[in-house]
Amino acid sequence: MRKAIATKPAEFRGLTGTLKKAGLELDTEGCMKRAPRGFEQVTETDLAQAVRNRHFAVRHTIDPAGIHTSALVDELVDFTLRAKPLLDWGRAIQGKVSAS
Repeated sequence: MRKAIATKPAEFRGLTGTLKKAGLELDTEGCMKRAPRGFEQVTETDLAQAVRNRHFAVRHTIDPAGIHTSALVDELVDFTLRAKPLLDWGRAIQGKVSAS
């Protein structure tokens, strides 16, 4: 994923823009303090932040009061659909395009 960020920044920025429009952003928890070896040349702020990520994930907070309601299913399906561009991007990087 880091290699894709460094070599195809426009595609990565498109992904993050799509996620942002869906109310999501990449989680930066546990981010490295410096760029990993081999990525020191990535200096644009957004890309440098991204290559320091240890995990490429998005989060959704669930209200504990709603866990036992039927609305939880709809909430999770909505989150999954909004997060799908991240999954698709990861699959495309690996050359594994989903059938959906």
